[in-house]
Amino acid sequence: MQYIQHRLNFLLSPRWVYNAGALLLALLFSLFASLSLSLYQVHDEIRHDIDHLDQIVSVAIKYGLEKPTLSVDSTVSGECSIDTIEQLEKLYVSHLLMSIPIVSLDKQHPYTYCSPFGVEQFDETNFKNLLNTELKGEMWRLAIVSLPTAPKNLTYLYGSNGINGFLFPLRTEYLFLENDLDHQRSIRLSLQHVNYTILEIGSMPTSDRLYSNAVDSKYLPLTFEASVSTARVLSRFYEQLWPATTILFLVSFTVLLLCVSYWHAKKEIALQKAIRDAQFFPYYQPIVDAKTGLMVGVEALLRWLPSDGQIIEPRKFIKHLEQSGAIIPVTENLIQTVYQELSPLMDQHEQFYCSVNITPLHLQNDDFYRYLQRATLDCSKLVLELTEREPIDDLELARQRIVLLKTLGVKISLDDAGTGYGGNSYLHCLDIDTIKIDKMFTHSIDEGQSAVLDGYIEMAKQLKLELVAEGVENEREARGLLLRGVFHHQGYFYGKPMPIKDLKAWCLSHGFSECKDELVTEEELKVSH
Repeated sequence: MQYIQHRLNFLLSPRWVYNAGALLLALLFSLFASLSLSLYQVHDEIRHDIDHLDQIVSVAIKYGLEKPTLSVDSTVSGECSIDTIEQLEKLYVSHLLMSIPIVSLDKQHPYTYCSPFGVEQFDETNFKNLLNTELKGEMWRLAIVSLPTAPKNLTYLYGSNGINGFLFPLRTEYLFLENDLDHQRSIRLSLQHVNYTILEIGSMPTSDRLYSNAVDSKYLPLTFEASVSTARVLSRFYEQLWPATTILFLVSFTVLLLCVSYWHAKKEIALQKAIRDAQFFPYYQPIVDAKTGLMVGVEALLRWLPSDGQIIEPRKFIKHLEQSGAIIPVTENLIQTVYQELSPLMDQHEQFYCSVNITPLHLQNDDFYRYLQRATLDCSKLVLELTEREPIDDLELARQRIVLLKTLGVKISLDDAGTGYGGNSYLHCLDIDTIKIDKMFTHSIDEGQSAVLDGYIEMAKQLKLELVAEGVENEREARGLLLRGVFHHQGYFYGKPMPIKDLKAWCLSHGFSECKDELVTEEELKVSH
């Protein structure tokens, strides 16, 4: 189980987390870029189709606005003679993609025309969405009509200025459009002012449409609306997966890895400089005997003071120190500084001590033990708090190291008991002197859910272990701990972590040699015992 926890912890280490984050970010970026490119391609595709269709329709209709050239005989006769039909038919056949020319024959019947197919007579009441608009400086009427005499029985866009006119066949097949149009794209052509559909190419269901793009004609009072389906975008997206998306992913992942490596290298250089320039120093938080109000010790908490003067807390660098192994020389320098700064207190008060955090890394080799062995320090004033942030791989080796450390007079405390990897196994296997109650359990007094806290206190009493409660923030928690027989307290209720100069001021302001007002009465203490 510990091996699995260790592997999991390794995989969740910052370097792996950042690398995994770079991988995920590169993947998301490449997929998003490819999808965006696919959307752009489809948008450009349908815009090109609109422009092409607009040009075809506009050129065809513009051709119909031109007055057909007829022979003098046809013009004078005022009838739809064979000669007139033949001439109109020649115009129509020679420009099959253009509109069909028609000529008004009878001013008394303005909707009677001569066409390539013979006489065509329209009933104005049958016109669909008649629209008057100005084209080439003349007023023209536009409408949708059916022409049974014409080939293919198509619907036509009809236009007339009273003398000449045209019929534009509304086809649904155009060679420039691809075969996937019916399923993935559609184009609708409508009269601009009345929003009446005169032509729709493609039969894509409305529910399949991803988005639509409406564009007014550049030449005529017409509107083109092109729609595209999700399938069309995805088909383009799948085409991008190889090699474009893959190459983009590899490039972006490489760049992000370089950035992560640079960031780690920069942080490593900064930490090495901090060690070399002694930028790490201790903050002290008082540990108070709540019965007397006297300070019995302090915990030395590591801080980093770079050249910019902004103090950095451990949560931002301690993990990196532990993983790089630099935590051992940093701890050694910290202990040296602690003894230099606290020697007056240690000399004057026999029971005064300082606790310093260590990790399982300190117990994995003899370096840390040899440092304490060589140092001319009174190790009886030193408490080493074993943190549970990392698991101990070899409990037997750790037990042996602790035995060696204790021969120097060092005491061992289990920090944040019950919240890390070790749990009660450390209490069973290691020679622990003190349990530090985590602030989570201390706060449970305020929350009225102290069953776990009470269990730990009872277990510590059975094991004859000393107790120190962390995170004491108010009088209610302090009183509750006293009533449970926990007398050594640490927390903001007594004092926050502070540099040595502030600690000296704190000692003076709290009357180090005098008792603080008791938090509970003697009767309450007797009851609790």
